[in-house]
Amino acid sequence: LLNTLGKNLGVRIEMVDTISGGKANGQYLSSQNLIQIAADADNAFGFVAAHEVTHRMQELAPKEYRAYRDHAMSYRARESGEEGAAAYVERYRAMAEEAGVKLTQEEAMDEIAADFTREMMESGKLFENFAKENRSAAKKLLDALKAFIAKVKSLFRSRAARDKAAQDAYGKNMAELEQCVTLWQKAYDAAGKQAQRARVSDAVQQGDTLQYDDAVYS
Repeated sequence: LLNTLGKNLGVRIEMVDTISGGKANGQYLSSQNLIQIAADADNAFGFVAAHEVTHRMQELAPKEYRAYRDHAMSYRARESGEEGAAAYVERYRAMAEEAGVKLTQEEAMDEIAADFTREMMESGKLFENFAKENRSAAKKLLDALKAFIAKVKSLFRSRAARDKAAQDAYGKNMAELEQCVTLWQKAYDAAGKQAQRARVSDAVQQGDTLQYDDAVYS
């Protein structure tokens, strides 16, 4: 499954014994266009998906991607107790170097964003919080995930029944990704409704008249 996916996504995928002493599922080495997956990874497909979705957003919507990356770094800094995103980036680089991987500052920030994408795939609440902060960037990320799913579906339709093991793995992993899309879409819609209610409340307080869901507030 991963070999087929890598070839069609234009990225090399390599299995290694362990990464960061078992603390990481994988890592992306941009200078080599290489994704390394640990043999003991919990969800190798999920790791690849998160990196490809994040990379696609970076290519197609660089402005929104930078906003997303800043959000991810700030969140990680708060979570870890570091004083600011810059300090967390340096800590991340130091941890990578201990594992034998030297990352530039840009590469470290991109890795942090991709790692955060993977976490958001398991938590609709994280995505909803980001959508409240920046709906346009959240929409770009959601679109990138949908595009990734469509690309993988197209790939495996053309290879139907060629490899039973790959098909089984594909079915299980795609079900998880499609569940993630549903989760993110609900979170995105919820954030939009909340923002709309806030606008209505502000307008009412200011004495304006506003049309909202077939009702007039004034």
